[in-house]
Amino acid sequence: MLLQLAVEANTIAVFPIRSGRIADPFFLRFAEQQSQPRSMEAILREKLFPAPGNESSTNHILEDDLSLLARWYYGKPRLGEIFFAEPVVSAAEPLDWPYRRIIRACSRLLAPPPPPSRSAGPAAPASS
Repeated sequence: MLLQLAVEANTIAVFPIRSGRIADPFFLRFAEQQSQPRSMEAILREKLFPAPGNESSTNHILEDDLSLLARWYYGKPRLGEIFFAEPVVSAAEPLDWPYRRIIRACSRLLAPPPPPSRSAGPAAPASS
C-alpha cells in the first residue's frame, strides 16, 4: 500500500497494490473523522480487504504499474510512504497490515513541512 498526501486538506490518498497492480485510491479524510465514531484502523480494514474476484489485468497494465511503482520508490525525493503486508497462515484475514505504523505515517505526512534551514556561512557584505 502506498500513502501520499492528497490535494484536499487533511487528507491522505491510499493506493492499494494488489498482485502488482496499483488499485484506484481511497481517501482517509482526517477532518471528517473527528465527527465520526469509527477509527482509522476500522476504515483501513474495510477498504484493504475488498471482495475477491476483481484481479483481472493484462500483462501490459501490470508492467506499467510495476514500472510506475519502481520509479516512485527509487525516486528522490520520495513523497509518501509504502507499506507491505505480512502473510498470515491461521487468521481470518489473509494479510496482516501494520495499522499503527500506517496511522503514524499519515500523521507524518499531514504535519507541516519544516522551515527551510539557513546556511551557517558568513553573510555577504552589502554594497553601497
